[in-house]
Amino acid sequence: MPRISSLITVPKSPSPHFFYQRVVHSDGSSFVMRTTTPKALLQLTKDTRNHILWNPANNIVDDRTGELSKFTSRFGDLSSFDDLALDASAFNAVPKKKVVPPKPAAGGGAAAAPKKKK
Repeated sequence: MPRISSLITVPKSPSPHFFYQRVVHSDGSSFVMRTTTPKALLQLTKDTRNHILWNPANNIVDDRTGELSKFTSRFGDLSSFDDLALDASAFNAVPKKKVVPPKPAAGGGAAAAPKKKK
């Protein structure tokens, strides 16, 4: 007997179960939100209160993960970029050449443009 899809009813999926989760910011402030994640506590190490892009005036360098110390041990201290500075005269030393577009080939080859009728 063939299956008839119109007779088969699909049960409605129940809405997901929600949990209450406490989110704790880096400065100790917290709030509670509803989420589908069963984790009861979310401890943030980076948030809008201590992130450099959100607070450029603070400009705090944080090395909690150790990535900055690994970079410093590998490449040394790069606090001064004076040796990488370019002289302004280096930009003006070589004049730029004027680019001239090529002229179309005369003789009516495949590359020649078709003539317009008057």
